[in-house]
Amino acid sequence: MKVNRFINKAQYKTKPKSIFHTFLLEEGYNRKYLSYDLNLSPATIDKYLEQPECFTVKHIKSISEETGVDANFIINLIYEN
Repeated sequence: MKVNRFINKAQYKTKPKSIFHTFLLEEGYNRKYLSYDLNLSPATIDKYLEQPECFTVKHIKSISEETGVDANFIINLIYEN
């Protein structure tokens, strides 16, 4: 059974750091499990949310699969800043 780590809405409340971060918040972003799924520390997640172009293709693919959103859409959000 696949675990959806984005199921817990609004657990992490902060001002959005980027358009991509806003998207994750709207999708029910959970910093703890995103950190776990991407094998990154929470501090690194915070840095990447300020500079989302640091996410690798592997990270984007994982986020895409978890949220059910096309990876191209996510890439567009990242580079829209």
